[in-house]
Amino acid sequence: MEPLALSLTKNEISEVEGLLYSNSKDPYSVKFGYQIFQRDLNTLREGNWLNDNIINCFVHLAQEEAETQGIKSYCFNSFFYKKLSSNGYASVRRWTKNVDLFSYNRIIIPINTNNVKGRCKLFIFVDSLDDELH
Repeated sequence: MEPLALSLTKNEISEVEGLLYSNSKDPYSVKFGYQIFQRDLNTLREGNWLNDNIINCFVHLAQEEAETQGIKSYCFNSFFYKKLSSNGYASVRRWTKNVDLFSYNRIIIPINTNNVKGRCKLFIFVDSLDDELH
């Protein structure tokens, strides 16, 4: 699996820095049903905790990128694992009621590591076996 990484130009870096230090109250972006506000962008500053809006938007961006490469992906939001681990399968059963998870090549599950790994969230990418093995 190739990492999702990109290089920014000097102009793009300046734009990002301007966004991180802005005081705007308006949404910066609306994508995948998530409104990204300045307070969300502030979590991208070094040493800050990423919030659920940023995590969920990133996960959907990863899904979108994978699908441009022909990898059929399904992603859960950042609340899935916490609910599953604390309340069991019954609490998340309806989340995939109309979804055939076995039809996807990749399942993306964001997991909050609860300070075990420092200031980050951990993502699990579950790739299916090669089609030749099915």
